[in-house]
Amino acid sequence: MQYRSIKEIIDCFYPDMEYTPASKGNLRLQRCPFCGGKKAYINANSEVNGFICYSGSCGKQGGFISLYRELSGNSDAGYLDVVAFLDGNANISGYKSYEKALPKVHEVDRASLEQRHLVYTKLLDLLTLDDDDKNSLLKRGLTEEDIKKLNYKSCPSKEDIPRIIKKLQSEGLSLEGIPGFYKRFGKKYTMMLANGFFVPFHSYKGYIQGLQIRRKGDENVLIEKKGFMRKTLYIPLGSKIKIHIN
Repeated sequence: MQYRSIKEIIDCFYPDMEYTPASKGNLRLQRCPFCGGKKAYINANSEVNGFICYSGSCGKQGGFISLYRELSGNSDAGYLDVVAFLDGNANISGYKSYEKALPKVHEVDRASLEQRHLVYTKLLDLLTLDDDDKNSLLKRGLTEEDIKKLNYKSCPSKEDIPRIIKKLQSEGLSLEGIPGFYKRFGKKYTMMLANGFFVPFHSYKGYIQGLQIRRKGDENVLIEKKGFMRKTLYIPLGSKIKIHIN
């Protein structure tokens, strides 16, 4: 049977994922696909070919097929189904290829500044700043007043994202072309998942034109009182963004 690496699955679902070599042939992921934590690992060796996360209470772990089942939502997938997903083929040896396979990528124009401001303002209103993130900001010299004025908020958990999306849409806000939001497999909107806090990036007129992220563990990133970060993370501010569609 053809050997396929578990890293191929991660790369398909998270093409921007970065890896750091660790001991015993392990690779440390930039973030856990499930909790966003910093202690997720894979071992692509054919004798292991597994995934595990030690971040907080996450505890996710599994092998080649079980990881694919978790990420795709297809609990009946077998080995050849995963291979079909990786190769993007319609059929392999008579086995059905699932439509949740490798998504096509379509570029859309970034939403207007006014629309981004409306969405990001409402998003921040729906979020809070947890104690760890607040203490991190205080240690970097910001005051309570600075934190409140600049509207720093912790990134939502995976469980909170559906509620937030529903609330934004119930307010009549369009998420099309808003960096950080995308349609999972061309269906319902979701958000990019990260473990850290948002830093609003304002235009000279005071509009929120984008959100930058300071991830937990990025101790080398300096926070400035103007509300800008010296390192842009995760949510792009370019003129084009990519969304996944069928």
